[in-house]
Amino acid sequence: MKVWLLLIFLCMPVVSAQVGHINLVSVGIGENDTVTVGSTPDLYLEIKPGNGNIYMDSLPLTKVDTQISTRYANAVACDFLQKDCSKYDFFYTFRLDSNIVGGPSGGAAITVLTIAMLDHQSLRKDTIMTGTINAGGLIGPVAGIREKAIAAKQSGFKRMLIPSLFNNSNITFPENIEVITVTNLEEAMYYFTGKNYTKQSPAIDVPDIYTQKMFNISEKLCNRYQQLDQQVDVKKSLKYPAEAAYNSSEQALQNSSYYSRASFCYTANVRLRELQFQGYSQEELEERYYAVHNLINKFDKYIDQKPLNTLSDLETFMIVKERIIEARQYLEEIDTKNISASILASATERYYSGVFWSDFYGVSGKTFEFEKEQLRESCLKKIEEASERVNYADLYFPNSASERARELALAYHYSDEGNYDLCLFKASKVKADTDMLLTALFVEVDQTEVLLNEKLQQTEKVLALQQSRGNFPILGYSYYQYAQSLKESDPYSALIYLEYAIELSNLDMYFPPEKKFSLPIIDYRYFLVLLIGFLGGMLVMVLIKGKSEKYKQKKYKKKKAKR
Repeated sequence: MKVWLLLIFLCMPVVSAQVGHINLVSVGIGENDTVTVGSTPDLYLEIKPGNGNIYMDSLPLTKVDTQISTRYANAVACDFLQKDCSKYDFFYTFRLDSNIVGGPSGGAAITVLTIAMLDHQSLRKDTIMTGTINAGGLIGPVAGIREKAIAAKQSGFKRMLIPSLFNNSNITFPENIEVITVTNLEEAMYYFTGKNYTKQSPAIDVPDIYTQKMFNISEKLCNRYQQLDQQVDVKKSLKYPAEAAYNSSEQALQNSSYYSRASFCYTANVRLRELQFQGYSQEELEERYYAVHNLINKFDKYIDQKPLNTLSDLETFMIVKERIIEARQYLEEIDTKNISASILASATERYYSGVFWSDFYGVSGKTFEFEKEQLRESCLKKIEEASERVNYADLYFPNSASERARELALAYHYSDEGNYDLCLFKASKVKADTDMLLTALFVEVDQTEVLLNEKLQQTEKVLALQQSRGNFPILGYSYYQYAQSLKESDPYSALIYLEYAIELSNLDMYFPPEKKFSLPIIDYRYFLVLLIGFLGGMLVMVLIKGKSEKYKQKKYKKKKAKR
């Protein structure tokens, strides 16, 4: 018994949980409350077998946004490695010599540490990084880079990773520290570990079913334009805005960009419908108002009964339901005693757009269990992420951030009503909008074209990765396609749609697949130590047994001699 206890004791250090470490880099207000200073707080991570819980300990306290960043970074890390993290518990410990830790700029570093721990990689001690973490593993912009570089140098670091394409106007970095720009987690992990995580991204193979359905939607919307064009008898000059949008749809058709074509024809239809309604009497407008109202209510009930089996179904529900809600909101703005032809036109065409988009229901793909509680959790997580970014942007763009805060309030409203899928959709778009706002803050104007091309490549990687997982993001691809059609005429809008594409193409991270049995986390580097410990224990056992046998033989000989 003593021998086996000794063997267990020798093996105990091997099976105990490990603790990883990385330094963050942050900025804050100095003692005189006017100078921005940098610091390099410590972050420790311990991973143990568990139930997917995330625990945080900090000295001093962490702000809520840091806690949100940590949870999101954890989710991105697990998604990056395609690892089921529901069987682990994560313990993050922050240590910093200041009053409070806050801000999302440590998100990328937190993700790097989590990946390294899950993948049993050692991190370089001479490297530090700053950057937010975004959907698809993209490294986002942050503030105070010069102050952070100074703090990193003073703390003895030899190089610092920063987000690529940041606004470096009038920034002079300190000497003797190498500043490297990174775009994504693959690059950051390489500089920290030396391991190449880059995977060859396959080309996007657009399913025929998507192409056919998107073509059909665009065809229906454009046919409506032709029908309305014949019905609306006004001066040609008044039709010019509608004709211009329709001509753009024809160009999109030649490029096989069917989402873009549908969007242009929708815009043309609203313009023509407004001209048509301007010729109606108030009595005719009132009759049309109630007719559209009834159509919307009937269609809404029909959509609520549709089953959701795949991410495509969920995306379809989101975009159709959004159009129903927007159409209803237009009607609510109308004074029935003095009906606005413009608002009624928008409500009418928004309704028809939703009807046509419902054709995407039933597209085959990887199935998910969209339980209400799971949808609720995903909604709340996304709201937290969006709120964190809005608060961060509010430091620099108070007015613009407040607009996004109002949009975020709508996501909260959807959550309160139990419309968790719509909440997820709205919060995702708010987060994407805010990320674009932060990018505008930290990226120079003359880098817009470079940024646009980079975002296109990143979006392509995200779409290809999702397709390799058995998902084809119909919204993500549609927005990507629309951004391509806008990149020359409206690059800023193109960037926004690319942000939408990236954010909405990663919804699967909130709906993990059904749990399967798998072995607990094991660091195979320690197998050798385990083997040595086991052999050592066996050797001790043999030695003790040998001595015991010798002692017995010696005792036996003494008894025999006495006889």
